Amino acid sequence: MTRCEMKVPLGIALIMFFLCCSIGVYAHNETAGEDIIIVARNYVTVELSETGVVMGSKKGRFEPAEFKGVEGTTVLLFMYNRISRDKCVHLVSSLYEMDPADTGPRVDHVLSFLKDNKLLLTSKYPNPSLNFGMNKFRIEEE
Repeated sequence: MTRCEMKVPLGIALIMFFLCCSIGVYAHNETAGEDIIIVARNYVTVELSETGVVMGSKKGRFEPAEFKGVEGTTVLLFMYNRISRDKCVHLVSSLYEMDPADTGPRVDHVLSFLKDNKLLLTSKYPNPSLNFGMNKFRIEEE
């Protein structure tokens, strides 16, 4: 019998794959009252490290930050899916089998990082370009 060993980046990649596949089912269940989180992906890089997820700026606006565990999964969810905060809390708390009350502040930590670095956009619709004819979101240049 052979033993299967997994390194941390592969484990994170598998978690991201699982969440990305399962999120498609939930994307259409968003309510109109919740804000959909949209990250300005053109301005950031996301890389998997040995211990978590590293988010950096393409234009040098902020120092690279590493997110581990729940925060790392939250970064990946917001980067590659358009979901609300509440949906993210639900998915992450289900994945890590945690109480949503404990998961909420960690998701808020990631959202405050995105907001502080002007990377956070919100919409009432998962795809605002279809609903309003907008082609791109742009961050204000300083």
